[in-house]
Amino acid sequence: LKKYGLFVINEIDPKRNKPHHKHCRWYANKKKIPPIISKQYKNNYVAKDIFKLNEIAKYPNETKHIVIYKSKEAAIISILNWGIRCQWFKNKKDALANAKYFIDDYEQYLNFWKKLKKTNPDYIQLINYEKLCKKTSVIKASLNKLGLKTKNISENLIFNEVPHSSASRIKYISPSDIKLGKNN
Repeated sequence: LKKYGLFVINEIDPKRNKPHHKHCRWYANKKKIPPIISKQYKNNYVAKDIFKLNEIAKYPNETKHIVIYKSKEAAIISILNWGIRCQWFKNKKDALANAKYFIDDYEQYLNFWKKLKKTNPDYIQLINYEKLCKKTSVIKASLNKLGLKTKNISENLIFNEVPHSSASRIKYISPSDIKLGKNN
């Protein structure tokens, strides 16, 4: 987004329970926040539309949102591996025992944003991370749908790794460890 000349409003990394954090759990059922991370992520924020979310987060009212999400399987594997590295879990067995909580959390999180996009399509675009990695032009198309003016840049964006997720990190959990339904 920065390459396109856009200001990334949640680039800062506040506490994870603050409305400015990119992983803020905005969904209403706060019991779905996994117990192992509830101290870090628990909050009382509920927004029924994007304007209320912007108000609570103290963003300008007309703020547009790009939500980049991974497939369910990739997201669960990623967060369980992260949880082992940052010691939310003692080991792989402990992480897998907590997987259901994170599956519920993922579904609540993504469903919240899907619902907001449906009611406020001019303010929200959802982008699948795996599709973005294969065809980076989807970001430009999403920005255009939001009516954002951007700089012209090469569509050859490369994502080898993101901050806090080194490409050389140890992967404790693999796809064969996770049992998801066919709708992942």
